[in-house]
Amino acid sequence: MRQGVHIQRLMQGGAQERGQRPGTENVAGIVGLGEAIRLATEDIGARAARMSAIRDHMIARILKEIPHTQLNGHPTRRICGNVNVSFYFIESESVLLHLDMKGIAASSGSACTSGSLDPSHVLLAIGVSHEHANGSLRLSLSDENTLEEADYVVDSLVEIVNRLRAMSPLYSDFLKGVETVGTDD
Repeated sequence: MRQGVHIQRLMQGGAQERGQRPGTENVAGIVGLGEAIRLATEDIGARAARMSAIRDHMIARILKEIPHTQLNGHPTRRICGNVNVSFYFIESESVLLHLDMKGIAASSGSACTSGSLDPSHVLLAIGVSHEHANGSLRLSLSDENTLEEADYVVDSLVEIVNRLRAMSPLYSDFLKGVETVGTDD
């Protein structure tokens, strides 16, 4: 600064730069962040395409092999590592417990509301019914997931959903053709 110019400090603390700023830059952290960004963006298109292919494979199998299931969100214009489906007639909490016992991590809501039992506000906002949002499952993929892992997840879901629906009075009524929702007394 030119002699005689007085600039008010934005932060209080150390005396670096003749008392104008506190602290010293974390050079190692800055270099590390730069390298992390370089690695994260290296071949990003190819990694995204591979994850999208695995995601699409999972979605296709789930919708084909588990009846009364809906895909939440657009079929292709979605994050490459996102699978979000709703299973009718069962609640996602039961599905999550069974998946956890098989070593599969999943969620029933958005990442920003993990731990909440409320249905995803995002699903409700895009028009998913409260009932179907309660049966939603969110699976997140990374570029390290394999097609074999995806198939294990889908195979597990087929088994789990069938088992839970076999115990569901709602599903039993549905199969019998009994109206279970929206009846007036």
